[in-house]
Amino acid sequence: MLIRTLLLLNLSFCLTASSLKEAFKDKFRIGSAINIQEQLIQHPEKFEALIKKEFNSLVAENAMKWEAINPQKGVYDFKFADALVNFAQKNNMQVVGHVLFWHSQNPDWLFKDDQGEAVSKDELLKRMRFHLTTLHKRYGNKIQSWDVVNEAIDEDGSVKNTPWKKILGDDWILQAFQMAEEVFPSSTKLIYNDFNVFNKKKLTGIVSMVDQLLAAGIRIDAIGVQAHWALDYPSDKSIENLIGQISSRGLKIDISELDIDVLPMPKSFSGGAEITENHSYKQSMDPYRKEFPKAKQEELAARYANIFRTFLKHADKIDRVNFWGLNDQFTWKNQWPIANRKNHPLLFDRNNDPKPAYFRILQSPSIQSKGVTK
Repeated sequence: MLIRTLLLLNLSFCLTASSLKEAFKDKFRIGSAINIQEQLIQHPEKFEALIKKEFNSLVAENAMKWEAINPQKGVYDFKFADALVNFAQKNNMQVVGHVLFWHSQNPDWLFKDDQGEAVSKDELLKRMRFHLTTLHKRYGNKIQSWDVVNEAIDEDGSVKNTPWKKILGDDWILQAFQMAEEVFPSSTKLIYNDFNVFNKKKLTGIVSMVDQLLAAGIRIDAIGVQAHWALDYPSDKSIENLIGQISSRGLKIDISELDIDVLPMPKSFSGGAEITENHSYKQSMDPYRKEFPKAKQEELAARYANIFRTFLKHADKIDRVNFWGLNDQFTWKNQWPIANRKNHPLLFDRNNDPKPAYFRILQSPSIQSKGVTK
């Protein structure tokens, strides 16, 4: 009886499953963050088939950040970015550029003049425009969307006190989007990207920023919701609220960085996704190093299924759902906020094998057709 049941379950999966991109092709794009050096250049035989099968949208995890692509003044390194764009073009995939302006992972020279002092406002604006123009000249419409500004709103809804704000002023986000609108064509989607968007005060700050942009006649097309979530948060109500508030401004939503953390967190954990936050390693904080238990697999699967039900309910408002990492080997959660742990937040394990969460998500379209309504 057990063998027969397992065979029937597998048959059910086969009848339901094709791939993520096929399952949701009429709803929204399905994407992944790519480690270009490892997955497309050094070991393509291990990863390319999976990428081609499952995804129709790609984003560079790190290779298009300013410090990677322009490490020295006047020096650009396009090797990895080119590899991603070329791969995407050959396989009819969308590329999302990540990221133009962020307070982290910038080259040392960016905010300094030749004397090592803080650069002037005019000079920084000049460097920003040159950067955008250089990227647009190289890639044009090969990159369909850009994360223009990343993580610029604090948890209380105010503008973060970063070098961008200190040099350009409180309205630097508006200046950045105005510049992006001037450089890129109207066909290029311009995105503001952030984590903890479900936080009420932060969401209020983001919506206020959007209102300021729209009032000034400056284009912004979407909010990237970094869904670095966990098994127990955010609530369905919080997700519904952020979707409602953003879409009410006429903006689309990109679920830009989806992963579900399954590991315990220190009591002092901030609850955000600030990459500079670090805590000391303790074995008790790394309970699934030897194996990921069946009960936790099921919990993760149920969590993903529930989240995708919400996404499908609001599919008309969502352009893209992008997983932040191809498989559990490459998740940033192995190193953050505690280094050298073994996390399991994605749909594919370290051998590229689909987890129960993958199959549960593939059943979501059939759930939608049986009564989940918009």
